[in-house]
Order: sequence, then structure tokens, then C-alpha cells
Amino acid sequence: MKKTILTLGIAAMLSSTAFPFMNSQALTASADSVVNISDNNLKYDIKSARNLNSMKVKSGNWQLFNQPYSSLAYSVGNTKDISGKLVQLDQVATAGNYTYYHISYNGKDYGWINSDGLESTSEYVLPFTYTSQHTPLEAANACEVTSLKMALSVKGIGKDVSLRTFIDNMPRSKNNADDGFVGNPYKVNHTNQDWTINPKPLAQYGRTYYSNVYDITGASKDDLISEIKHGNPLVIAGSYRMQGKATGHMLTVVGYKDGYFLMADPSSRKNSKGYIFWTSVDNFMRIYNDYGKKAVVVR
Repeated sequence: MKKTILTLGIAAMLSSTAFPFMNSQALTASADSVVNISDNNLKYDIKSARNLNSMKVKSGNWQLFNQPYSSLAYSVGNTKDISGKLVQLDQVATAGNYTYYHISYNGKDYGWINSDGLESTSEYVLPFTYTSQHTPLEAANACEVTSLKMALSVKGIGKDVSLRTFIDNMPRSKNNADDGFVGNPYKVNHTNQDWTINPKPLAQYGRTYYSNVYDITGASKDDLISEIKHGNPLVIAGSYRMQGKATGHMLTVVGYKDGYFLMADPSSRKNSKGYIFWTSVDNFMRIYNDYGKKAVVVR
């Protein structure tokens, strides 16, 4: 790609028609430009932004850079493919009136964007790939790892791994769910023994694919909402479709809005409906609390 070098003085004189997102306070040049700032003394305070809420990309082809607005920063693309999408904030860089965010979407690093290209939202729906524990593979007791697989997909992890491989590689135990999965994940349980795997070994298994998977059993309502807002999916013990009494059936939490969680239930068949659904926080917490607040987060 041919690169065009711009100094700050020249950029200030360019018309808003040619560069509609460019101004003297926030340089967000056209998609094929390279930025060369005349102020070499511009120094950024760069911090982690993983404790900040995810934001949506505004409409338009906002410029993405290899680094925050600085001397020799250059374009690595634009936001055409993620316009309107909820993106995770990985780092924030501030210097004077300038604020830039390093963003990612579905596990892909998109680079640095000026804060003017982002907007806050009250609805957080994380990008995930749905997986059923019943079709095309029948795994009657594999809700835990199937839910984990969906959670990992938010970060772009494990999409090329089959569910069978994902199940077969999980840790196993004869009688201790704190060590690994007890029972047969492919069969219906007709015994008096619980066939399951607890959050600690489930999180440990998740870390064999992605390092930031944690057992957060005991997490409060505010903790869970915060995780979703930060772009982090959850695996929780609840019940089928989050209805009735808690059974320990595990589901993935992939969204939040105005007092509701968005759930992905791995228990679905070919003609099933309603396996991705919103449930009220009050209903969620009733069931979640009843089964010991078991939860895993993928950050």
C-alpha cells in the first residue's frame, strides 16, 4: 500500500471533505494515510484499559494506527469491518487533549483508535460462536466444556477445535469433580453420582487454550455485570433455560443490558428454539445463588 506522509501543519489545512474525520485536536486521517507529527515531545501515559467498559465503534471508516498519535505513527487499516460493533478496550493512552484506545474484537487486535471514533453503550452483546452439546455430536453431560468453548470463542479461541476434541482433552477423575470431570460426558446419567466438573479444574483446562481463564466462584451480581461490560464472557452453573430450580446445568453469559443477562444454553437440538435468550438479573441471581455461585470468567 502506498503511504502518504502528513505533517500536523499540513493536516490542519486539509479540507473536511477529503478527510471528514480529521481535525486539529484529534487526528483520525483517511484510511490510506500515514501520520507524521511535528511535535516529537508528545508523550503518552499508557495504561491497561481492561477495567473499562467496552465501547461501540461509531459509523464511518475511522483510522486505525500502529501506535497512539505520535511521530511516525501510520495506518494499519480502518474500522469498516467493525463499524457499530462492541469492541474491547485493551489499553488507553492519554497526552494533553489526545486520548487513544487500543482495541480488539473477537480476539483480533485492531490497533489504536482516537477516542472520537468510539461511543459508550447501555447494551453489551459479546461476539461468540454458538455450540450445541447435542448436535451434530451428542454429548448429554458435556454442558460445562461446551459452555467453556462458547466463552473462549468470544476471544477468538478454539473455533477450529472440534467439540469432541475439546471434550476428550478435558481432565477426568473417577470420583472428585475438583480434580476433573466425573462420569461419561457422552451418556445420560442414570447413577446417583453427579457427573460434572467443578469451576477450578474447568478454568485450569481453559488455560490450556487461553491464559486468562479464572474460577470466580462466589462473584457478586456487580462483579458479574462488570465482567460482561468489560467484554469478558462467563460460564455459570444454573438450570436449563434458567428456569425453575437450580440444577447445576452450565450455560454461557454473553451479554448484559438494563437488568438482563444474555444467555447461551448449550442444550439445543436441530429444531430447538430459545437457546439464546435474555433473563432478568433477579431470576439469574436466584438460580445462580441457589447452586453455590459457581462461575468461570474468560478475560
